[in-house]
Amino acid sequence: MKLRKIISNNIRQYLNEDKSNCLPEGSFADAARKDLIDVYLKNIEDDEFREELSEEPDYDLLLEPDHYDGYEYQTYIQYIDNDTFKFYEGFSKLCWGGFKKQKQYKGKSEEDIIKDFINNRAKHLGLEFGYELVDSEYFIHQSWDYEDYILILTYKK
Repeated sequence: MKLRKIISNNIRQYLNEDKSNCLPEGSFADAARKDLIDVYLKNIEDDEFREELSEEPDYDLLLEPDHYDGYEYQTYIQYIDNDTFKFYEGFSKLCWGGFKKQKQYKGKSEEDIIKDFINNRAKHLGLEFGYELVDSEYFIHQSWDYEDYILILTYKK
């Protein structure tokens, strides 16, 4: 009984602690996006990769949540020129579930979530690499199996 009380008190104390030192919601997903940008920037040093990545993505694969059948993390980065790239991201039920668990997105429509993401998070993704978000667009794409949003972010040095 004493052990249960000690554990209960510790949990209660932990839950009441100041959370200001915690990462903001969405940080892990944004860190993954930055990792993808970092890998892309290293890969385009190779002419062969640059040529391959200069093609537009297959939008159907952006909506495929299974990375064996679609793009990894439902993303694709397109090489435009040495100073510009486009970051494509498809959204599926899994993505919306993750967004809607975050308090800043609770009760928002999917379109409002995308707008908020662009205005408050996407603009920061390229900064540490010297890139600024210069354009964004989103639309609903219908594939054979899915119908959902695709986001295109254009970054420039």
